[in-house]
Amino acid sequence: MRPYPPELLRSINKSLNEVIIPELADDWARYVARSMEKIIDHLARRWEHEIEFLAVDTAELDELLRELLPALDGRPELAAARDAVAERLDAGEPLPPVLDIDALTAQNEAYRSTLQRLIEELEAAAADDELRKQLDPLRARIRIHLRRELDRDIVLAEPAYMLFGPSR
Repeated sequence: MRPYPPELLRSINKSLNEVIIPELADDWARYVARSMEKIIDHLARRWEHEIEFLAVDTAELDELLRELLPALDGRPELAAARDAVAERLDAGEPLPPVLDIDALTAQNEAYRSTLQRLIEELEAAAADDELRKQLDPLRARIRIHLRRELDRDIVLAEPAYMLFGPSR
């Protein structure tokens, strides 16, 4: 769903560096703006790595607790900790699959490109009135999909609305 978070973050930093910061006369305001730039860079790195790091960390924690559990047996002073570890491990929850955001994004873009080509070819074929009538159900189905996509996108875009944004 474009723009993707890395694109948004790059755009924010570009605006900060090329438009806002050069216009700030106050040293403190420039310092705060540069701090915002660092936070945006931090968010970009989190977007890029967080899912992978979280998956690795979770798997490593599971492995660590499984390794430590036997050493906690027979130690009454650690009974509560041992029970907590055992309860966590006995929960039986499998580790969730790791999403590959880059692969999912690439796949989504490929689908979008295909849909765009289909829409363009439907439009070209619609020059023939009879064919247009036959293809109208396909066009209607595509419109339903695009409406649902817009409904999802508005949830993401709403916080960015400014005074001139869509009204509700």
